[in-house]
Amino acid sequence: MTAIVAVAIYCLSVLSSFPTYTVQLLGADLRYGTDALLALTANTYQTAGASGLALIVGYAILIGVALTAAVSHVRVVGVRDQDADDYHLYITNLPRSEFLPCDLATIYRCRWEVELLFRELKTRYKLDEFDTTKKHIVNILVYAALLTLIVSRTLLDLVTEHAEGDAVFPPAHPA
Repeated sequence: MTAIVAVAIYCLSVLSSFPTYTVQLLGADLRYGTDALLALTANTYQTAGASGLALIVGYAILIGVALTAAVSHVRVVGVRDQDADDYHLYITNLPRSEFLPCDLATIYRCRWEVELLFRELKTRYKLDEFDTTKKHIVNILVYAALLTLIVSRTLLDLVTEHAEGDAVFPPAHPA
């Protein structure tokens, strides 16, 4: 498996080094892939020498070993969602002995809430770009956005709690 991944990484590395040439060779017919790879390897050898080619091959082998090791520690966990009558699948490298599937669902649900929080801060409070490079102004803008978010959510919770069904809220927009 490691050898296959290493060869694939090498091919991608060499072919992506010369994108225009690769597209021209492969554009005519995919059978020219071997010819393109050989021609580009020869070109790499001529321009970078034996040591440069050895670095690329070594890089491909190291990446192949690393990817194979990483994938061997990954597992897919399915957790049934009763409300949706469906399964949620999670890819994780957390150990099976320490994290039950329901724990993973909780962790990923919390992580998703954090992602949505950052999305809201970036879009609603415009925290994805600043018109200043002064650190103290950036800090003030971030703190103001966070405080505004906390206050607005607290007020919404209070209004919802005391409305006793009298208040009508628009439906939530899908994320």
